[in-house]
Amino acid sequence: MRIDEEKSIRITLNVSDCTEGIYLRWINKLGERCYYLFNIASESNEVKNADNIVEFLRTADFEDGYNPGTSRTEKDCQRTIKLFAPLADRDTFLFLKSLPEAVYVDMFCGYENDEQLWTGVNIADGSFVKDRSQLQDFECTLILPKTFNHEL
Repeated sequence: MRIDEEKSIRITLNVSDCTEGIYLRWINKLGERCYYLFNIASESNEVKNADNIVEFLRTADFEDGYNPGTSRTEKDCQRTIKLFAPLADRDTFLFLKSLPEAVYVDMFCGYENDEQLWTGVNIADGSFVKDRSQLQDFECTLILPKTFNHEL
């Protein structure tokens, strides 16, 4: 059987020693679906008091020895995770550089009933400079949706 090189697709798999991390998929500027398993460097939670105050239409009397008060301040929580790909070669670095430019980025969240679960995420603004070294770490910051509060 002869392979027609004009109609064939070349798929390159690079094996990583990362066994735990965050698996992302995104669509690059050319419309190609891209996948990568990133290592986790650190996680942070930024918590701020929101401008909104929730008013309770309840009595201010004690109920079962507890007074809930008449208002509460809402909280804004933003969880971010620093991701990295260690010692990426030139081609891999250029491939990964398309991630922060992507409009659609999804994070793999496991399986439910043999169906893949993905959630939309974002990548923080930043500068990504490729130097002349053969191998270079790629780093970016993942921004989780504000309602995404459970542990990974």
